[in-house]
Amino acid sequence: MDTLHIAKTALRTLFDHKRLWLFGFFVAAGTGASYNYSGDGDWPVWAIALLIAVLVLGFAGAFLHVLSESALIKAVKDTWAGSDVQLAPSMRLGLRRFLPVLGIKVLVALANLLSLAVVAAPAVLGALSVVPLWLGISLTTLLAIPSVPWMLTIHFVYEWALRFAVLENLGATGSLRAASRFLRGRIAPSLRLLLVTALANLTSMVLLLAVILPAAALGIGIYSFAGLLPAAISAGVFVLPFAALIVGATGTYRSSLWTLGFLEEHGGFGDGGLERLA
Repeated sequence: MDTLHIAKTALRTLFDHKRLWLFGFFVAAGTGASYNYSGDGDWPVWAIALLIAVLVLGFAGAFLHVLSESALIKAVKDTWAGSDVQLAPSMRLGLRRFLPVLGIKVLVALANLLSLAVVAAPAVLGALSVVPLWLGISLTTLLAIPSVPWMLTIHFVYEWALRFAVLENLGATGSLRAASRFLRGRIAPSLRLLLVTALANLTSMVLLLAVILPAAALGIGIYSFAGLLPAAISAGVFVLPFAALIVGATGTYRSSLWTLGFLEEHGGFGDGGLERLA
């Protein structure tokens, strides 16, 4: 896998097909909603309405995140094949592959949570005085060492499984099994793609900071003579459009890297190509 070539191609895809930033935004900004409530008495009507709005937006964001994940993979594959990028067909494919992609995300999230729980369990038992605290912390530290390659493996399987689900029309568990086989002998290329992804994330953070700092200065200047609300609104109006573009571009680039890497390894092998992984 030529990682440098993939990184350059993903960058070219990013700027040649800016429409994909819409999908990239929802891929990078997957959302969820949660709340805690304690206390007596009834909620006021405005609080109930706000809670409902937050829940609706959370579910809508999660739906668009899963849909955009599939749509973006399909669109990048079209650019790789030299086809025109059209959003509507990509979204239709995203709807068809919604459940497998959602299943992969849920299963991988459970695997991550279980892995973290195993690592943290001794320290938690120590904090609860079930075992000596020093022993709990020591065991957690020892478990954390092998957990790093394990968690990296889970992440690599996750990235490749998404491509199997969308491009090879496999179910969630079938995609995860195929991705596990695909990863054999491809740890080093996967690590290189992860490094490029990390550099893209770092660049995104620097760009966001370059936007946030002037917005904060603007807000402070307005606050000094107009108050908190006008300052917050002005800063938000300034920063949100730029932040949305940066998040969308980052999500598009990251997804393109893994999709192009997948396609370079397989050449878009299509139906029946899974025999190569046996």
